[in-house]
Amino acid sequence: MLPDNRYGRFNNSGLVAWVVATGIGVLMLQLGTINPDLAGVGATWGPILTALSAAGLYAFLWRSSNGKTALLAGNKTSVTA
Repeated sequence: MLPDNRYGRFNNSGLVAWVVATGIGVLMLQLGTINPDLAGVGATWGPILTALSAAGLYAFLWRSSNGKTALLAGNKTSVTA
């Protein structure tokens, strides 16, 4: 393992984006059971909306936290190569 402290071991933004996007994806895939007319919509747009929502939410959360992970939020040490 590389001794590089610039990257955290846990990514808060990634976890939140993954959980929310998974919920959206499951909901979209279940549209066919809610209304059979929407089965094609959920099957077609579900995976697309899942990926787009995960990417958008991750980008928003990453930008709002200045790209810091949970372990590096308070760490101000510098790393030399």
